[in-house]
Amino acid sequence: MDHDPRGRSRRLHGLRFPGSLLRRRGPGKRASAGVEPVQGGLQRRAGGIRGGVRPSGLEGPVRRLDKGGACHRQSGAPQGGRTGRRAAAVSGHAWIRVDLGAIRHNYRQLRAFFGESVRLIPVVKGNAYGHGLQAVGRTLDREGAPMLAVTHVEEARLLRDAGIECPILLLAPPRGEDAVEAVELEAHPCLMDESGVEELGKAASRVGRKVSVHLKVDTGMGRLGVRPAEAAPLARRVAASERLLLEGVFSHCAEGWREPAVARQLRVFRDSCSAIQVEGIPPGIRHLAASAAALTLPDARLDAVRIGTLIFGQYPSPSLRQRFQKELDLRDTWRFCSRVIAVRTLMPGTSVGYGAEFQTSRVSRIAVVPVGLADGLGMVPESLNRGRFRGAVKSLLRPRFTLWATIRGQKAPVVGRVAMQMATVDVTDIPGVEIGDEVELPVRRLTADSSLERIYTDQ
Repeated sequence: MDHDPRGRSRRLHGLRFPGSLLRRRGPGKRASAGVEPVQGGLQRRAGGIRGGVRPSGLEGPVRRLDKGGACHRQSGAPQGGRTGRRAAAVSGHAWIRVDLGAIRHNYRQLRAFFGESVRLIPVVKGNAYGHGLQAVGRTLDREGAPMLAVTHVEEARLLRDAGIECPILLLAPPRGEDAVEAVELEAHPCLMDESGVEELGKAASRVGRKVSVHLKVDTGMGRLGVRPAEAAPLARRVAASERLLLEGVFSHCAEGWREPAVARQLRVFRDSCSAIQVEGIPPGIRHLAASAAALTLPDARLDAVRIGTLIFGQYPSPSLRQRFQKELDLRDTWRFCSRVIAVRTLMPGTSVGYGAEFQTSRVSRIAVVPVGLADGLGMVPESLNRGRFRGAVKSLLRPRFTLWATIRGQKAPVVGRVAMQMATVDVTDIPGVEIGDEVELPVRRLTADSSLERIYTDQ
């Protein structure tokens, strides 16, 4: 592997991991060999880069934070959280406010809800559902999360770059050079076939360490995983390897919000784990349920649950929200914001936007906001996404439901057709709206541009 003049691995973006796990020590002290046990029997890697690491990669620009909500530019801009109406201190056409305190609160709520016997594995794939992978990962690591789950090796790399030391589960099998990097990053890869056994075994030998793997069984998703009948033979291959350790067995539910469907997959999964056990191989940590299935069927929680959506204050479906919102006090964690760039007074009968689809019925004040389809505005929101809007892409981009913006603490409808980078909001009933006012918009989290500045608060 190539190295730069300072002796750091280029491909690992500034990180160099030792051949054995290291025990944490105080700042500036050399770490000694060993591992540190954490919640649930998993082992937290130690000796990684600690503190002071500027988030990079998927995160986009960020501002660091103080307790209580004060935000600061990394470049040393004036201090002070911006919770008022004006947004003049923020550069760019849009930004995202992320409440790390709410994420921490939600994690604690869920940990108490599922109980001590069930490990809670936060899923932070997709840039932590748009919140910023590294900042969220650090927050959950400090909360003592036993493991973080992502899909890709590059996501694991970003977590290690941020100094995060807890185990990282890869939900997709790493192939080729990604297998080598997964081993170097001390990730815990998904394994689903004999080629994976061979690739990861060779990668582990090349790097010179053992690798903990999670065997994935396809119990009904039809996407990734070994067939149930082949799970035990594959587990035997893992057990016979000198470099691979079977740490867990897992699967994923296709219809987590439907109890009969979850129950069917649970039966298949349990049978697969029992077949592995019969071979004299402990299946380790058994995990089937993600957010929806974990709420739908308590029996599906097994040894661990993989929770993403719920940690970020959202329910997988409206029906689950209705059932559990009294038991779970989940807080909103994410707000997409922009500013008013123009306010116009229009006479009755004036058309607004492409296609003249909206006409004013009275003297109206229309605020213009520099956000549109390119930012994800106008896409079907998560709460309405399942089963109600199944038309073509064109209908998704031109929805027939009303989008609502929030200005000065009040709701206002988005009127006229949302354009590529522009939207218009009827603020007639909100007194005093002016250029520069902050606007909160209903943009889907996963469609929001990852390069937009994230402003983190911790309240």
